[in-house]
Amino acid sequence: MQPSEKKSIIAGLYGNALEWYDFLLYASFAPIFSDIFFPTNVHFLSMIATFTVFAIGFLVRPIGGALLGHYADHVGRRKALIASVAIMTVTTTCIAFLPTYQHAGIIAPILFTLFRLIQGIAIGGELPGSATFLIEHMFNYGRGFAGSLVLCTAFLGIFAGSLTASLLSAAISYEQLADWGWRLAYCIGGILGILGIYLRFKSVEPSTFLQEKPSEELPVKLVFTRYKNNYYWQSFVPAFLQ
Repeated sequence: MQPSEKKSIIAGLYGNALEWYDFLLYASFAPIFSDIFFPTNVHFLSMIATFTVFAIGFLVRPIGGALLGHYADHVGRRKALIASVAIMTVTTTCIAFLPTYQHAGIIAPILFTLFRLIQGIAIGGELPGSATFLIEHMFNYGRGFAGSLVLCTAFLGIFAGSLTASLLSAAISYEQLADWGWRLAYCIGGILGILGIYLRFKSVEPSTFLQEKPSEELPVKLVFTRYKNNYYWQSFVPAFLQ
């Protein structure tokens, strides 16, 4: 295996872990988000609104997979993965600096929901995209092992996100966490995202992809025609089981 291929594998794994880190922060800070973005007189309703937005991120993941998958097939695996981690980095940074409902009114939850939707699209293309990228790079060195690394790094990102939230919760008061602590966690994700973009810019396309001819089919169209039932089951069931 060439040194450039090893760097590409690291870039693929790093970006995947980073995106799941950013995604997991939402679940960890959901009680805070319910207070600052969806305040109501009934806390239960605020939590329902918060987790509805969380579910939206899962509902659009198949669409993200189809969009970024189509882009990867026609433009390149590397560029698609750069796009996915760049989208997550930008949206994570934007969330870190969002005004609360108290300061911006209804604009705050609207923007918050929009950024979450975009994050869902990005992560929907990240997991299958990074898996394909790694398997094609390790086509002759253990494809099964390469595929397993994708899920391993996803769980590593989930652990890192949970650990960050736990450390902040233990180190500062709830008032400080609600004021600026959660923003710090998202800023860390944005900084790490810049490194992820750099690593993926330095990666190379898999040689097996360069030898293939791009497909003429439109994955987005197929999702809602040939595989629409699969889309409904794979989107709604995980969203409501989270």
